[in-house]
Amino acid sequence: MRRQEDAHNADLSFPDPRIQITEVEALIKGRLIGGVGVWSDQAVPLLGYMAWPNAAASRDRWLEADRRNDQPVVNAFVRKLKLTQQHWARAADIVHLHYDMTSGGHQKRRGGPSVGKAIFLVDAIAKSKGTGTAKLWEIWKTYKDVAHLVAAAVLVSA
Repeated sequence: MRRQEDAHNADLSFPDPRIQITEVEALIKGRLIGGVGVWSDQAVPLLGYMAWPNAAASRDRWLEADRRNDQPVVNAFVRKLKLTQQHWARAADIVHLHYDMTSGGHQKRRGGPSVGKAIFLVDAIAKSKGTGTAKLWEIWKTYKDVAHLVAAAVLVSA
């Protein structure tokens, strides 16, 4: 009986988690257009704004590339996407810590919560690469206008 249960459980095992994605461009385009459904007209510009909040020319190139299905520009975006997502996670950490300090009533005696205090805490707590104070300020400067969108995207994707 034990062998039958083991054989049955072996059939229910999860597939190998190491998935190899060879067509990254197709995956991103499919998620932006097919996965978002009726909101694809808004998703592509929103992603462009979140990826390049301070670079209107880059956003325009992204929108034009989407309209024309221009693979070189899409490929350039894909290469930048990993670093952009890391920066989004750092910006989300800053937003979350600031919110936590605000809602928890922390730092009242020191003038209340601030972005600087949140950045200091991320630097003190985080162990990963790219979480030093100078880098966090650079990321905040780039993404502060879209940080609320970034934090929401990180929460939804998690």
